[in-house]
Amino acid sequence: MFLFMKKIEKYISVLMCFFSKCTRVFFFELRSIPIVIICLFCSFLKQKYIVVSAWCIYKCFYLFRKDKIVHNNWGDDINVYFLEMISNKKVWVYPNTRIARFVNSIVKPKKIVFIGSVLTLYSLENSIIIGSGVLNNMINDKIKGSPNEVLFVRGPLSRQILINNGVDCPQRYGDPALLLSCFYKPQIMKHCKIGIIPHYQDLNSDIIVDILTKYSDDVVCIKMKNYSNWTDIIDEINSCDFIISSSLHGLIVSETYKVPSVWVHFNDYIDGWDFKFYDFYQSIGKKNISPINIQTSSQIWDLYNRKASWKSGEINYLELIKLCKNVGLITK
Repeated sequence: MFLFMKKIEKYISVLMCFFSKCTRVFFFELRSIPIVIICLFCSFLKQKYIVVSAWCIYKCFYLFRKDKIVHNNWGDDINVYFLEMISNKKVWVYPNTRIARFVNSIVKPKKIVFIGSVLTLYSLENSIIIGSGVLNNMINDKIKGSPNEVLFVRGPLSRQILINNGVDCPQRYGDPALLLSCFYKPQIMKHCKIGIIPHYQDLNSDIIVDILTKYSDDVVCIKMKNYSNWTDIIDEINSCDFIISSSLHGLIVSETYKVPSVWVHFNDYIDGWDFKFYDFYQSIGKKNISPINIQTSSQIWDLYNRKASWKSGEINYLELIKLCKNVGLITK
């Protein structure tokens, strides 16, 4: 009888997990419907609005407030904040849900594919690619559709994948976040020796907890989620002498503001994880960069000693800005 009850309990637990997941998916799909409608409407009012393909999450009941994005991943969220700054237009992000993809396959609203590793997430029909990249070359996600135009892509590895899929792509590179330094001057309130920027999945890793416990006076953790204002991340990075990051956009912001930085691994990652990092570094002429595995907390000081030998990459700001101005993306 006891074993029978245990089996029943196990089956009930599995069913509860299944229904819980189905419920979350259902509501996630449901709340994307008003965003899809707004994006479709705004895509026809291109003088006032920009519709972007990116991965952002909207606050369900605050769609028309100034700060309508859940602060979930800064590198995705700046598709809204940074674009609104440089374009003087309202920006909406087209959702990546089943409903949204179905509507997109029929209506094909005009979109800009901007910051992030999103080239395989959406159909590229009726879009302009401006600096986006491919997430992972080991996943079976394919390029879907052909864009109207490709101004530039994040790096040469993303370009090659587009070409392999029949998309004509110029040999022009740059993540749009590199342009942050051209439009925002950081507010440096304090100084810290080392800033650690973990990818969100590294936040609670034992090694980071150990580092912050032992070296709390000299090390600060810069979190790319749950921030207050989007510019705070830039300010914090510029308040550090040296950046240690497993977050791609932590490294990109460091690079454009010329804060010495190093790319690290705090954990084991899936195959193809490093693709987007190599893509970015090759775009700025750093072809021999590879990640450093952090295994002990004291390693950070060995890395800190490399600060003096760090050199910034090659970034063609003028070309990237000119290309963006040509399509009305930058109006300042």
